[in-house]
Amino acid sequence: MHPRISVNNICFMLEPLATQLGYWPRLGVQRVSVLGPQLDGEGKAQVEAALTAGGLQLETVVHPFSSAHALDSSTQVLAEARERLAARIRSAQEVDRK
Repeated sequence: MHPRISVNNICFMLEPLATQLGYWPRLGVQRVSVLGPQLDGEGKAQVEAALTAGGLQLETVVHPFSSAHALDSSTQVLAEARERLAARIRSAQEVDRK
């Protein structure tokens, strides 16, 4: 597969994370993308292990910014959404540094 192609796990989002991670080596990818919630809890360690084992690069993290509230929501709702996004960025940076 061409090195510029990145496979996004959103293509397999109905399958368990472990199954999704198993597709990466079979597809022969070098760059991958994950859904932000996949970096929560044990998922983060699973993604890190798959990246390390395959010598892969984390290309992007898809973050559902605010699906439950309109962007013109209250200041508090927007502050909470910003904090979730900031936490997701920190988590992605931690995975990418390994």
